[in-house]
Amino acid sequence: NYRGKMYKYHSDRVDYCVTPNHNFPMIMLRNDGVWKGIETICIEKASAIPRERRAFILGSEGYHGGKIDYFSDDEIKLVGWIITEGHFCKKRKRAYGGGIYIYQNPRKNPEKCKEIEKILKNLNIPFKIKKYKHGNNYLIPSSFASKFRLLMNEEKKVPQQFFDLPLKQLRLLIKTLTKGDGSFMSSHVAYISTAKKDLAEQYQILCTLACLLYTSDAADELDGV
Repeated sequence: NYRGKMYKYHSDRVDYCVTPNHNFPMIMLRNDGVWKGIETICIEKASAIPRERRAFILGSEGYHGGKIDYFSDDEIKLVGWIITEGHFCKKRKRAYGGGIYIYQNPRKNPEKCKEIEKILKNLNIPFKIKKYKHGNNYLIPSSFASKFRLLMNEEKKVPQQFFDLPLKQLRLLIKTLTKGDGSFMSSHVAYISTAKKDLAEQYQILCTLACLLYTSDAADELDGV
């Protein structure tokens, strides 16, 4: 019987308590300290996984209509905030790439600031707040931002995998995108705007997949859904 140290980790997708030699499938994002830029799979022992790498353990949280749910609700909401209010910091040759900033104004939108902070805390992501005259920047450090830089291909667009999300999570993503780039006109009507045509097209696809009625308007270079 083993009586030594146990390794514990809990998240929305993973909950384990294992021995040091337990093997996990991992998403490997760097090679010899250099950013790889592509997703590969590796096997690591529990005792060798540092804190900042635990979020990269592959989970297996059930099925929804034949579709595997790889993403927690908080991960989906965080991607929504990155798309609408985020910025990818300049890459570095070392470490995991670069950090991610999420902007929000605490005076105008205190509830949105609280939501962003709650999401980051729920995901066990350490973050820094840089305060400026016109708002705050929430900085996700590079070791934690790498997962999302990879998922989003370093573009402020909806990741292709998200179009296969179950209905509930599709609507959760749309709700978060609306908070960032739109407004709720009533309990049944919302508006999202973007200057990017390809992103507007993605918004329309999401609405279709989520079984939501929508209209699309274009004014100059601004597209709305």
